[in-house]
Amino acid sequence: MKVAIYHPDTSMAGDLHDHLIGQHPELQVAAASAPDTLDDILTEAEVLLAFRPPADSLAKAANLRWLHHTSAGVDALMPARDHLNGVTVTNSSGIHSLIADYCICTILMLHWNFPKVLENQRNRNWSMFRTPPLEEFTLGIVGLGSIGKEVVRRAQGCSMNIVGMRRSGDPVPGVSQVYRPDQMAEMLPQCDFVVLATPGTAETRKLIGAPELELMKDTAFLINVGRGDVVDEAAVTHALQSGQIAGAALDVFEQEPLPDDSPLWSMENVIVTPHVSGTTSRYTERVVGKFCENLEKYRAGEPLPNIVDLDRGY
Repeated sequence: MKVAIYHPDTSMAGDLHDHLIGQHPELQVAAASAPDTLDDILTEAEVLLAFRPPADSLAKAANLRWLHHTSAGVDALMPARDHLNGVTVTNSSGIHSLIADYCICTILMLHWNFPKVLENQRNRNWSMFRTPPLEEFTLGIVGLGSIGKEVVRRAQGCSMNIVGMRRSGDPVPGVSQVYRPDQMAEMLPQCDFVVLATPGTAETRKLIGAPELELMKDTAFLINVGRGDVVDEAAVTHALQSGQIAGAALDVFEQEPLPDDSPLWSMENVIVTPHVSGTTSRYTERVVGKFCENLEKYRAGEPLPNIVDLDRGY
């Protein structure tokens, strides 16, 4: 079986290649980190393990039968949907539990105002303060997929009241109330923290804009680990500058890297991180592990887990 690997980061492409060969030396594996090289190796490949492969390259993949995306979000594949007819597409949903760790970490940092605490430390300012326990607060999670459910599990350890939003509105263990997207106005005013863990799709684009921010408490915090375009970044920036919401932890942005002139960099009530919430030192190992689980099923002709519906975008 011929397997092509693509990742625009050369070292990541090499790591994926080495991990896969280490587990399946019988495979014919070729890796690329540039589109022209990918074009060459895709001509005969039956399977593609990739991160954001270019649409032009996929248009030339005549023998491709299965594409496994290294991340959970597949919004980058949307421009290539017409080239993937007859191709099974799967993602790496389920390997990103670390994102839930990030959410709890930033909730605690914002709750304890650690940006200010660290500033006081640098200035040798002994300024004492009191903070209520997290069990008195409500966490709202927008997107109760694998990541959102992991956030629920961890937040339960803090005894927080948890509400959430999912497309179906179906109950989720540990969540006291599940809302549908059309019930946003009911959920947001309750929340002291709002975690966005939803994929980037046409339905979720700018899901949180000025009207939604106006529904939030002026003491509430926003944490975004979904996609940058899930929020209206200009509206969020204004809400943070005006005190409409208390603060934010943002790991994803409309433009990445975040432009140098973005006011978010220097705001005291904002934690900015460079899209790292799901990245671990064993990330490639986890991706290849998920791929190999699917590979066994693919070879056996069995249904694959994590199949993506490209019409829905997840």
